[in-house]
Amino acid sequence: MVHIPAITAVLLAFSLPVFAQVQAVSEEFNITSPLQSGIYVAGRKLPVTYYLLRESSSLKLNIYLVPINLNYPTAVIAQPADVSEDPSNTVTIHNKTYGQHSYNYDIPPIAPSGPYKVVFQSVNTHTNTSVDITIRPYVSPTPEAPTQTIGSSASPSAGSKLNISPSSNPTNNAAPASTEYKLSVALICIGALFITTLM
Repeated sequence: MVHIPAITAVLLAFSLPVFAQVQAVSEEFNITSPLQSGIYVAGRKLPVTYYLLRESSSLKLNIYLVPINLNYPTAVIAQPADVSEDPSNTVTIHNKTYGQHSYNYDIPPIAPSGPYKVVFQSVNTHTNTSVDITIRPYVSPTPEAPTQTIGSSASPSAGSKLNISPSSNPTNNAAPASTEYKLSVALICIGALFITTLM
């Protein structure tokens, strides 16, 4: 006996590729990205991918990012878009090979958040195919915390010269040497005085 949830899962798995793409009004190509009702972020990439359904010599295609009720100009993603039949750029669907093309459009960080349409304009057939998306506001990267340097702030920097004259940096054995000299002279004087007294 087959459970209903299992059947639902199978049907959903087969239906995902269908909902993940939008067919052009002119039926000349299918759009696989951006996703319909997809959410994207300003300052990041907007993937744009489509594959050709038939011979493309007559196809002339432009792609635009159009804001909906926003104070922001229409942006050109590709004009004209690539419709060449390059064997190195293909996708196989149901055992059939199609020419595929992709763009990674940099959404400007200043793009206001809100609804947009990615419009695929078929110039030769005078038809437009739109994919509705939402752009979220730009999020600036978190700055890294400054690295704390362990050590005395009074220590000299790597490029500085340490200039110490001998007079300003006396050695530790200078005082003992002078004391020994004075002690020797005193002992000689005492010895001489002692000898004179004996005589």
